[in-house]
Amino acid sequence: MQYLRIQAESFSEAVKEPIHLLFGLASKVAKVNKSLEKLFCILNMRRALFDTTPILTTVFDAEFVKIEVGGVVAALTAKGMLLDLKILVQTCRTQHELTQGNVLRITEFLMKYIKLLVNHTRNLDPILCQGQADDLLNIEGVNLTGHLVSGIFTDLELVV
Repeated sequence: MQYLRIQAESFSEAVKEPIHLLFGLASKVAKVNKSLEKLFCILNMRRALFDTTPILTTVFDAEFVKIEVGGVVAALTAKGMLLDLKILVQTCRTQHELTQGNVLRITEFLMKYIKLLVNHTRNLDPILCQGQADDLLNIEGVNLTGHLVSGIFTDLELVV
């Protein structure tokens, strides 16, 4: 029994550095230029971290996992990217360039974006809830992503 415990502790110590490097990579990804694709990669990475945290805490010291995962989650912020999108839409000065289907380019972009937001509701709602101190996103009967999409439509309406 003592031998197994020593073996488990040795294994845990041996893989801490590679785990630390892996989490460091995720933090570095967050610093690369922002893009639509990156936002959804971040949402997927956050979901993967939250899903694997219970498993990691059974293998590693809970404090180690809390520090490592907490640092990565803080770096993988999606709220800032969503705010950047809001500012981009609000400051967009369309020249009414129509695409082949007679749709404004910004409208076409936002429709694709909204579709992706709706597809990632499960991952996005918990992020939008974090640090939510006011009722700006809380509307009875509408999830947070739904309210975000509604706000995007409002912003689009103001610039078109």
